Amino acid sequence: MLSEFFIISPRGDPLIYRDYRGETAKGSPEIFYKKIRSTKEKLPPIFNVEGLNFIFIKRNGLFFVCTSKFNLSSAFAVEVLSRVCNLCKDYCGIINEEAIKCNLPLIYELLDEVLDFGYVQATSTEALKAYVFNQPELVENSGQSVWQCSGGNVYGTERMSLPSTAANKPVVPHKTNEIFVDLLERLTVLISPNGSILRSDIDGCIQMKSFLTGSPDVRIALTEDLTVGNADMPSQVSSMGVKLADCNFHKSVNLDEFESSRTLSVLPPDGEFTVMSYRVAGELETTLPFSIITFVDENEEARYIEVMLKLRCNIPSSSSSNNIIVRVPVPKSTERYILSHDVGHAGHSAEYKTAEKLLLWQVKSIRGGAEVAINIKLKLKDKAKSARKELGPVSLDFEIPMYICSGLQIRSLKVYEKEKAYHPFRWVRYIT
Repeated sequence: MLSEFFIISPRGDPLIYRDYRGETAKGSPEIFYKKIRSTKEKLPPIFNVEGLNFIFIKRNGLFFVCTSKFNLSSAFAVEVLSRVCNLCKDYCGIINEEAIKCNLPLIYELLDEVLDFGYVQATSTEALKAYVFNQPELVENSGQSVWQCSGGNVYGTERMSLPSTAANKPVVPHKTNEIFVDLLERLTVLISPNGSILRSDIDGCIQMKSFLTGSPDVRIALTEDLTVGNADMPSQVSSMGVKLADCNFHKSVNLDEFESSRTLSVLPPDGEFTVMSYRVAGELETTLPFSIITFVDENEEARYIEVMLKLRCNIPSSSSSNNIIVRVPVPKSTERYILSHDVGHAGHSAEYKTAEKLLLWQVKSIRGGAEVAINIKLKLKDKAKSARKELGPVSLDFEIPMYICSGLQIRSLKVYEKEKAYHPFRWVRYIT
């Protein structure tokens, strides 16, 4: 059971606070924020201060925190916080400090329905909408100030009272019928020093957010040559189609046509949810999105190591990758770095994290087929024969819009409503 719940801004200001059991001393938000500020290393999601357990998650710079005097399950507490965060997003539209401050009555009403004396009651957007009567005030990511949210209309949204039977009301008022579908994939690859692939996995999901009125039937047609879970063959992407190791579906998905035509029939609940999650394991036959070439020159007498990193983007030239971050662990004796030369690209920078002994190379954007390189000198405090061995391993994070490594595609997205002609706006996005 939970003792307290609160939301804290990046500056330490308590935005939301609810004490469910009255068994803790006052000042828990201050204790939590001081702990966050005083700890140099990254804190785990659960820690204990003087017998009080703090569990937290961070979303868009905001800390969602709960406390408990009891030895409760960490996974359970984190899941509760995640669901409360998702509820706030479903009802307010976005999660930021402005949205929280503009919707304090709504969020407190949600918390009263979710938790009773510290015990979880319900966390489903669909189940709660019949019991929540406060109307959300919508804000934009970079819109007007918080103080302007208290009056009349917000961005053209009328303030209005809801009927007593609110079971069929939309969570967030929307002027147009829209549906958003995202196909997201996370690629994890481990490469040996000689360039061979030791491990490759793809974790993917289809996310849906519906702003459709009524009870429409949404049909998602996937790649026809899709196979799932053949024990005789490792899952992979090949010329024979896309093969998934396993997949899971939301309870609102009807699979009657999945085996015959790879079509999912969905009755979307309110809010954002995962229609399908899947995994691709085994060696990928497609080319990896990036390749990294490294060259290291060590000078014992001058006490420096020169590192050259060359990054090549292997995706089609019609696509581009954004927010590329290359992390290179450096020797413990590194004192500073000298950015001596960079080649072929203006939108990148390097930064040395002294406390973590980590070199960060950031590239804003790179188009498919292009290359970018950087030369960096690492100045050492002492002579170190083993300094070269302390370099690496190199890790790479990136984001590629409208590109999918597995080859899975959404062939069509159709919306049907029996009672009336339905012409909603449909949006499909791919991100790796």
